[in-house]
Amino acid sequence: MVETIHSIKHLIIFLLLLAACGPGEKPFDKKQWADQEPGTYRYRESMVGDLMQSHLHKGMKVN
Repeated sequence: MVETIHSIKHLIIFLLLLAACGPGEKPFDKKQWADQEPGTYRYRESMVGDLMQSHLHKGMKVN
């Protein structure tokens, strides 16, 4: 019984860590950013970090 509880705890911890990893980050690519599949933008979530860090600057204006 105790071993089963420990196994379940380990499984839950593993799944939480796996979920926390999320999608891998990719460098921003304008073509992929604009690529849209029905109802979703496939690559945006993995590129947003690089976009915000490397390409957007405080005070930029939207064209």
